[in-house]
Amino acid sequence: PNGTPKNGMFQSTFEGCSNLSGPIPSGLFGTPSGTPAQDMFNSTFKGCSGLTGSIPSGLFGTPSGTPATNMFQATFNGCSGLTGPIPSGLFGTPSGTPAQSMFQSTFSGCSNLSGSIPTGLFGNPSGTPAQYMFYATFNGCSGLSGSIPSGLFGNLSGEPKYAMFSYTFNGCSSLSGSIPSGLFGNLSGKPADSMFFRTFYGCSGLTGSIPDGLFGNLSGKSASGMFQSTFDGCSGLGGSIPAGLFGNPTGKPETNMFQATFRGCSGLTGSIPSGLFGNPSGAPASGMFSYTFNNCRNLTGSIPAGLFGSLSGAPATNMFLYTFRGCNNLTGYVPKDIFENITASGNTGSMFTNTNLLTSCPCGTKPAETGWGATIIDTRAVCEVGLKSNEHWNNEICTTDCAPGFSRLKTSTGLSYPILSAATTTHSVHVQAPNNRVCYVPLVAGTASGELKVFFDGTTYHASVPDETAPTGFTGQP
Repeated sequence: PNGTPKNGMFQSTFEGCSNLSGPIPSGLFGTPSGTPAQDMFNSTFKGCSGLTGSIPSGLFGTPSGTPATNMFQATFNGCSGLTGPIPSGLFGTPSGTPAQSMFQSTFSGCSNLSGSIPTGLFGNPSGTPAQYMFYATFNGCSGLSGSIPSGLFGNLSGEPKYAMFSYTFNGCSSLSGSIPSGLFGNLSGKPADSMFFRTFYGCSGLTGSIPDGLFGNLSGKSASGMFQSTFDGCSGLGGSIPAGLFGNPTGKPETNMFQATFRGCSGLTGSIPSGLFGNPSGAPASGMFSYTFNNCRNLTGSIPAGLFGSLSGAPATNMFLYTFRGCNNLTGYVPKDIFENITASGNTGSMFTNTNLLTSCPCGTKPAETGWGATIIDTRAVCEVGLKSNEHWNNEICTTDCAPGFSRLKTSTGLSYPILSAATTTHSVHVQAPNNRVCYVPLVAGTASGELKVFFDGTTYHASVPDETAPTGFTGQP
């Protein structure tokens, strides 16, 4: 056959023929050309696990023009005996608006294909995405190697669609190199359910940093499973998580929306960016942040205030299950705002397992209550800026009273000054406390009416009363 493809022309031709063996013959389908047709090679060799050898170059002719629904859906799905590289130009040169399921599961389960993914393999799709368009395209292709080509998915733009990149590279453990900038085009608008579910799951050979703007400029209502397990198991990725990576999802949280997004990304470094997850608000959803950073052991810094938006109301099942488990280089305390409007603990007792977050509030901060009255979660301290009863600010240094029962220096004239456990000024009155401990009353140069004065080395100093005001911008986090 040659000429323009027809709807369903080779649909399911050999589907389920698991006893077919040997290679696929060259020229098997003639030389079709022109605009792709719906279902033209849908499931053609699906389940033909006995086929061997390489996929012939030019097998599908030279289709060109606007993609069609299901045109290469599941074409080689389950052909685990096929070997060798994917031929360049295998699908012709489709271009224009993507179609639903156009490359869904095309090579799914082809675990013995090898070599690099050819540049321009899918032509040049452009415009608004379609649901399932690249769902599980290379799912389980563990033998494919090399880098993901730039522009592999064309020049997409506009609002995401359901499951458009779910499972795309799932289990492609031999792919290497960095994720190309702009791989998914310039997406914008409201997120879609499962849009990047397990996209790079298990791609442990990928390296380099996650590109800025990888997912475009998304905004609007959150979606279920939208970034669930996106980078799960990508242990080779490095560098810092880009600010604004997920855009600005807002509104009510949805089930599993960021579940296991970075689980096992042990090579990621740097701090977690403020506002990473946008500004979800309202009642928590099941699994929404479970396992999100599980075993990201090289992340550093503290948990940013407002990281999870403005959550309120009753807890949901597994909402924070193991969110930071194994992140043993994170430091600081648990910010008050995460839990202050959640009315019960849920399963937050496992949120910080195997981390080194603080178990008590540092100087200049005080215990803060969650919505259910707790100040400790999973043995980690929940804090807010403020002085504890024995703390003082002086010269922008936070320190504590010298010792219980030994906290004030009083003069015969009725003056009274805190005795501090640390020196906050260059000069100070040294006070010997119990157990030969030295404590301090800070001094500053100059005279002050009605204050204790000390003359030393030609200069008059007076005792400094702590101002008890935190420096501008102080958070108490490292």
